[in-house]
Amino acid sequence: MTEKQKEQALSLFHHFITASNSEFIQLDNVIKSEKNTTVKCLLICNAIDMLSQYYSGDIKNNRTSKRFIELLKQCDNINPYYAELLFQFRNALCHHFGTFTYHHLADKKYHFKIDSNSATLLDARNNLIVISDILLEKLYLKLIEFVKQKVTADDKLLMRFIKVYKFIHP
Repeated sequence: MTEKQKEQALSLFHHFITASNSEFIQLDNVIKSEKNTTVKCLLICNAIDMLSQYYSGDIKNNRTSKRFIELLKQCDNINPYYAELLFQFRNALCHHFGTFTYHHLADKKYHFKIDSNSATLLDARNNLIVISDILLEKLYLKLIEFVKQKVTADDKLLMRFIKVYKFIHP
């Protein structure tokens, strides 16, 4: 990549991550203003999903779980089991707008409870997984900073971002 191409790519990335008219910032603004905890968690999971797609450079829909889980593991060093539980929480919200999901490949049921008073992001007890909406939002903010730092410092990650951006915005 030439210096001019890199400058253009970085400009596009900065627009995406900071400009008020970018889809990411529009979603971020809705997250910040949302009062309903279930809706807020849904929006946060969607934003993490979006970040994972741009970060990975992967535009295929059948790899959503891999992208989502990998970004969590890279950013916050979340163990794979907890990353999977957060992805299943995303599925419960996105596909059922509720606190239950069924993973047909693993033949597993997941039941979630959102608790603003939880001291941990995720607490798996028996068949109930408690999620802190407050700590989920903190993780989301940490993911934004992680992606900003990594993409601006690594040409390969910047090119992945551009690939997805150009696919979505021809």
